[in-house]
Amino acid sequence: MRVHIIEHMDLLGLGSIHQWLEETDQLVTSTRLHKGEHLPDPSEFDLVILLGGIMSVYEENKYPWLKTEKQWLKNVIDSGKHVLGICLGAQLIASTLGAEVRQHTYSEAGWWPVAFHPHARKHPFLRDVVIPEFFFQFHQDTFELPDKAVLLAGSMACTRQMFSVNNRVLGLQFHPEFTPESVQYIAKHLHPSLKEGPFIQSPQAMLSSWQNCRASQKFLFSMLRNIEASVQSEALSLSS
Repeated sequence: MRVHIIEHMDLLGLGSIHQWLEETDQLVTSTRLHKGEHLPDPSEFDLVILLGGIMSVYEENKYPWLKTEKQWLKNVIDSGKHVLGICLGAQLIASTLGAEVRQHTYSEAGWWPVAFHPHARKHPFLRDVVIPEFFFQFHQDTFELPDKAVLLAGSMACTRQMFSVNNRVLGLQFHPEFTPESVQYIAKHLHPSLKEGPFIQSPQAMLSSWQNCRASQKFLFSMLRNIEASVQSEALSLSS
């Protein structure tokens, strides 16, 4: 499978996605938008993964490449490609599809429960996937559900945590890709800039729950295998 990665900053990288890509021998390309790199034509990949970032989708004046990315993403979605967006990536999908993205009443940071709706387990990307109770959160924005999107999961602080469009596009507000190193970096370097709130964990609480990373990784890898199976199934149907 040809996988294209969209990065928006240098701080946290791919997390455990990198391990899955290597172990499964995917053909990987990437664009670092914050470095001014070129966005490929949709014909050049099968799946695009949009990573997170510290910026907001509505900060186009501060980050002019956001406008270019959203125009490109619309073309990608319209072309029928598979898309996975994580945190900022999910917000970009929502914005591209016409939904409002705004600063949320509550920021979320740390390990918080995410509740999946009963119909979520029937989604082809979640078939036979073991869903952990906790996922790592690190965001201050939220989004409305795009038209034709199906809500799959939510949390106490943020009712829209995961959605799908046409069984090809998937948006996740939470971070299943975070490794213990990711959590350690956030707890040490980014947590001091956070305002206190009911859904902001202490650095100690973040670091004491590293075992959740293993469950998140299993969830992510199983989900990626299902996405790959969907890509392969479509390729076979087109060739027959």
